[in-house]
Amino acid sequence: MTTVSFQQGLNGYSGTIDTSIRQASPNAAPGTSGLALFADGDSGAQVQALLAFTNLFGSGPGQIPIGATITSATLTIRVTDATTTGVSLYRMLTSWSELSSWNALGNGVQLNGTEAASAADLTINSASAGFHTYDLT
Repeated sequence: MTTVSFQQGLNGYSGTIDTSIRQASPNAAPGTSGLALFADGDSGAQVQALLAFTNLFGSGPGQIPIGATITSATLTIRVTDATTTGVSLYRMLTSWSELSSWNALGNGVQLNGTEAASAADLTINSASAGFHTYDLT
């Protein structure tokens, strides 16, 4: 069994796209390209983080072959500001880019089964500062 890991800038992988969109700055498009993401309140206004890993599948070096059986998938994140209220991760169903803004996504991402799934794929109830690994299988 082969294990493949993807991390921005490691072993030639450069397919991570990410951004944090803010209700308080609805026209800002602050794509971060691997820098810190923020997903919390911003003086009472919502902040949503968007994260995607592109070019994972294919016939190129280091890619997962099309048709491969995936037996395990995890996501490791580094929390810099502990949370006791938690966060939830939802699968995006509409296209977005690092240039997307709160307004460009129609008043932030709606969890409506059209823009994003209506049910969370993962809910993290609380997290202390440090590295955490979550099962996404």
